[in-house]
Amino acid sequence: MIDLGVQCQKVGMMFSAGAQAVTEIHCVRAVDAACDYLVGEMKAQANVASGATRDGIKVVGRGMAKRVRTGTWQSIPIDQGYTAGTTPPRALEQWAEKKGFSGKQARAIAFAIAKSRKGRKVKGQEFFYKVWDRTQPIIWGRFLGPLGIEIAKALA
Repeated sequence: MIDLGVQCQKVGMMFSAGAQAVTEIHCVRAVDAACDYLVGEMKAQANVASGATRDGIKVVGRGMAKRVRTGTWQSIPIDQGYTAGTTPPRALEQWAEKKGFSGKQARAIAFAIAKSRKGRKVKGQEFFYKVWDRTQPIIWGRFLGPLGIEIAKALA
């Protein structure tokens, strides 16, 4: 989970307590914009086989507590990669069912695929942390960096 609110608060603490409301408003706007940008970038990079991973990337929380997270269980192995043979059989079974196989056939196909992959490393897509690393300078430059100047202008 990436917490942009904490980073934003570090910028806002430079100003006096009397200006807390102004600081809070600007911080919330910056966090909103940064989270939306980050979600858009991650969705563009995410797996689109079923759309579940891409649809699971979302902003959760309110105000300064907003965070970007993936809401599906398969996001971590898809992002980080995994040792084959550890492919969740239910995921393969669901895939086989979408291809038109049912019941016993789908389970057999899932088992065969998992067994054939055993011992091989499946490379991750790196749509979460790699995108974060790539967009962090953009987020700081476009959303969080100018925050102090915007707050100072609003208080002047």
